[in-house]
This record gives sequence, structure tokens and C-alpha cells, in this order.
Amino acid sequence: MRKAALAVDDDRVFVELLWEILRHRYDVIVAFDGLEAIEAYLRWRERIHLIVTGLVMPVMRGDEFAERVRRVDPDVPIIVVSGFYEGLERLKERNDLVTMRKPLVVRELEDAVGACVRK
Repeated sequence: MRKAALAVDDDRVFVELLWEILRHRYDVIVAFDGLEAIEAYLRWRERIHLIVTGLVMPVMRGDEFAERVRRVDPDVPIIVVSGFYEGLERLKERNDLVTMRKPLVVRELEDAVGACVRK
């Protein structure tokens, strides 16, 4: 069975971009808010080997979603992406997350995904 990645953001265009980037390495599961992401993660967690999530979303923020995933799986790579500099700065202190700013450079995201895969 092929590994899966979970792509999470309330911006559907951004989720489509994530799908395009990730689909060559993974089956891509998508969610549009943190609550949907938790449900998807719990359903598919044995297959999910990477999570890329937005930070600011309705229903549940990406950092809260990441924290809930960490309670279940401290090792799955999580990349948190946001256009809000202050929110990412707060998360940079954590060594269990990779943070990236929007707008993304596709090559940088590909490099971050590659680094996560090699760990």
C-alpha cells in the first residue's frame, strides 16, 4: 500500500497546489479545516507519513491540530504553512514542526518534503 500525505488548509487553491506537489510521492488525503483533518488523520493514520497544514483555519487552527496529532504520533513529520509571520514565529521554537511562510516557493516546499522523507 502506498504511503499517504495529509494536506490541510481552508484555501482550496492552496490545497490543490499541495496535491500537485505531493501526489508524485504520496496518495494525498485532503481536509479543509482542523476538525476534518483530525477525522482524516484518525481514519488513515497508519498510511499517513507526512502532514502539511495551514495555520489559520476555521473550526480548528493548524497548531491545535498538530498538537492533537502529536498526542497520538510524536514522529509523523508536520509542516505548518502560514502567511501570518507572528503565528509562525511562535511555532519556530518547537523542534517537532517545520514552519514555512506563504506565499510558498514550490521548490522550497519540495525540499522540505524531501527532508522530512529522509528523516
